[in-house]
Amino acid sequence: MCLFLLLIGVLCLWLPAASQADLYQWTDADGVTHIVGKISDVPDPYRAGMTVYHAAQPATGLSTLPVAPSRTYAAQSQGAFAQKIALDLGLIKMSSEDAFGPLGGAGVQPANGWEANDPLTPGVVDEVLTAARRAADAKRLPLSADGAEAVVRQAGESFLPPKTPEPQSAQAQDEDGPEHDQQPQPTLIEQPPP
Repeated sequence: MCLFLLLIGVLCLWLPAASQADLYQWTDADGVTHIVGKISDVPDPYRAGMTVYHAAQPATGLSTLPVAPSRTYAAQSQGAFAQKIALDLGLIKMSSEDAFGPLGGAGVQPANGWEANDPLTPGVVDEVLTAARRAADAKRLPLSADGAEAVVRQAGESFLPPKTPEPQSAQAQDEDGPEHDQQPQPTLIEQPPP
């Protein structure tokens, strides 16, 4: 059993290194293009004209790990809103990933930073919307400024309670005419399915 675990550990360390290998492209005398993973596979006469594609190397071995552990936030909190917009903006791929790091890196955050457990307010949504437009204009987001604004607006609308219309003053009612001239609004009754 210990040998099996040791082999699994070595394999886990070896796979990332193998996936970071350089590629070598060369064209033979017949015009056929070859791509190989080892320079020793390129014949000597073609090495001078070959193209080398270097794999991108991560800064550290831990760079692919999330910045913070997966977390569930309260339904109407800034944390839940951040997770939603990070997913929708394409900054994270799964909801279990940290959203604050990628959003902060792109500059998409409220003026005073994210407060994960604080309730989401219309002011925070407006600040994030402005920051998302700036980030998109600076090419830090894969969307246009209008696209980023639409994503933040849609997420904000799904998180914030709907706005209630303000009651009209008596003067506004007098300008519109008597109340009995207004058309009655239809009443919808929703019933659960049987």
